Amino acid sequence: MVTLAASAVIVTPLRLTEVAGDAAAAALYVANFRFALDAANYLALEVPSPLLHYWSLGVEEQFYLVWPLILLVATRFLPMRFVGLFFVVLAIASFGLSLYWTDASPAWAFFSPLTRAWELAAGALIAIGLLRIPARFPRPTAAIAVIVGLVLIIAAVILLGAETPFPGVAAVLPVAGATLVIVGGVRGPTLPGRLLLGNPLSRYLGRISYSLYLWHWPILILVPIALENDEMGVRIALAFASILAAIISTELIEQPFRRSSALARRSRGSIQLGLSASVAVGIAALIMSGAISLPANLIRPDPVVVELAGVREDLPRSYSDGCHLAYDVDTPRTDCVYGDPAGEKTAFLIGDSHAAQWLPALDAYAADNGWSLEVHTKSACSVVPVPLWERKLRRVYNECIDWRTALFKRIKKADPEVVFVGSSRDYELWDAGRIIQTNQAYGYWREKMTEMLTSLDARADRVVLLAEMPFLTFDPVDCLADDDIDRCDPPASLVLDAEYAALESAAADAAGASVLSLNELLCPGANCPVVVDDIVVFRDPHHVTASYMEHLADPVANLLEGRAPYPTPSPSALPTEAAD
Repeated sequence: MVTLAASAVIVTPLRLTEVAGDAAAAALYVANFRFALDAANYLALEVPSPLLHYWSLGVEEQFYLVWPLILLVATRFLPMRFVGLFFVVLAIASFGLSLYWTDASPAWAFFSPLTRAWELAAGALIAIGLLRIPARFPRPTAAIAVIVGLVLIIAAVILLGAETPFPGVAAVLPVAGATLVIVGGVRGPTLPGRLLLGNPLSRYLGRISYSLYLWHWPILILVPIALENDEMGVRIALAFASILAAIISTELIEQPFRRSSALARRSRGSIQLGLSASVAVGIAALIMSGAISLPANLIRPDPVVVELAGVREDLPRSYSDGCHLAYDVDTPRTDCVYGDPAGEKTAFLIGDSHAAQWLPALDAYAADNGWSLEVHTKSACSVVPVPLWERKLRRVYNECIDWRTALFKRIKKADPEVVFVGSSRDYELWDAGRIIQTNQAYGYWREKMTEMLTSLDARADRVVLLAEMPFLTFDPVDCLADDDIDRCDPPASLVLDAEYAALESAAADAAGASVLSLNELLCPGANCPVVVDDIVVFRDPHHVTASYMEHLADPVANLLEGRAPYPTPSPSALPTEAAD
């Protein structure tokens, strides 16, 4: 509730509705499912949800709910000597699913209770005695187990990074470490255990660990937003502030409730109180998120927020048609034809989402000129022939490589008159075990882009490279939700990459292709307006809305035919009635 209240003060109204939805899911202990179902949006957010850490509490509560039921069924229908074996089989199945989903569906691998069950089962198996340590278990061996366990945990902290596919095999390291520490401690206190875990500081940190877990993430996320400062020094200070908040809440809230004799005497009342609090927070959060509507005379939505809420979903229709392919698809579709499907000439639009955003204008141009426009776009998959490391999948993007290969075979077979090709410049390249940012390898990227354009030029009468558009450094929709349009127009020098524009021109010239750029329209002066002719230009930091691209259909047609783009749109504000 504190995080939700703080978010109401700190984040934009539009972002608050998302946080409120997260809060409702957290109150009902299903936050992990919410984050898994909408993983693409959560992973794309510039600033994560301040309630993202509640995913693990959801998994934990779901385990507490299901584990006793499984234990009850197992002990009822299986001989006791097979109960432990049954749970080992379940743990192995969970681990196997974790391995599979870590590669095939990373979000579900990370957030699902099915893939985390084996981690919790390791502790549960110890608790039910499968790994019971006999009394004669030597203390030296127990001490070694504790030491090795701590080394594995520390190794996990050092070795596992943002690029590590997780959970998968990598999760074995911390789980094995924790298991060895517990097993080593069953025999009784050992010297390593007393020195490293039994000292007063470690014990007190353990005492406040639950409160610390609840406090640390919202503080680290929300305070930098309020301060507009995300420097390392600030984060270190906030880490200590989290510890202070945990101490206060442990001593003044958690411990008094735990020690309350009244609540201890009325266990049913304690459960009812906890459930009532969760339900109350959940309902309040659902109201704030808009999932539950109140009568109009009680609450009126902010019209700006309502209008902007749909901007993020202002996508080309290829998305709703299923023609913009998701991460897991590796085969091109051949039935995604726009423009004039019966047209005598054939054009192709290929690339990633930065190519897909051009569809509204190119669709209109193709229809007006009697062209069929076959669309082949795929999320985060550049057609520049380089192996890509996909940060969301945490591995080499093999589906992109396969799709790209099949796409070029399709183009060769179709023999189109025109190919429009677009690509983002924000990629991570995989080079023999190293991850390299595109902007650190522009020379290599230009070489491979030239190779790609040359290959297309051999197959089509005309190849048009769709120039990269502005890359904003903030979320334009969130900015507009603050109702301060003027400060949302970024300087052109900050969001346009002149070096990359030169790279595109050089690659196109070398391959005999042409470049189609809208940057003079998007940034007609010193700044790049985010609202033009009452239309929001950007749906996120690096994609133009479908509405605005449709608005630019005539200028795009003029540019394609060698004319000046006319009329040049002029900046304006949101409608007066929406801003009041």
